Amino acid sequence: MSKTDSGNGIVCAQDAQQCADGSYVTRNPDNNCEFDSCPTANEQQPGAEEPETSPQTYDIELKGFAFSPSTLTIKAGDTVIWTNMDSASHTVTSDSGNELDSPGFGKDGTYTHKFDTAGTYTYHCSPHPSMKGTIIVE
Repeated sequence: MSKTDSGNGIVCAQDAQQCADGSYVTRNPDNNCEFDSCPTANEQQPGAEEPETSPQTYDIELKGFAFSPSTLTIKAGDTVIWTNMDSASHTVTSDSGNELDSPGFGKDGTYTHKFDTAGTYTYHCSPHPSMKGTIIVE
């Protein structure tokens, strides 16, 4: 839609402009045909939802007969990969239920699990019960 700036006869071709984030800005009434600034990556339009983040992958090392880190907070949909750095075989076994139930895996072996449901998951190594860990899924 065209509009004429009555102050100096300038014809503006559009009333709104789409920004890179998909939002729209309108013309600044004090700047003839110039648009207001688009929000930067750190700004958010009022009423806009938080951008969804894509699923992440996190690493936990089994070394020195311990899980490192021993506690990890992630989001639903994220994946955790446990990698055994010890020469001894280890497992990742749920303290209750069977959400985490790896077979024994040796040095440089891995176990991968995707967490789809929010909750707190405590686990241990079956052959070495003093090895304990917690995954908190938000």
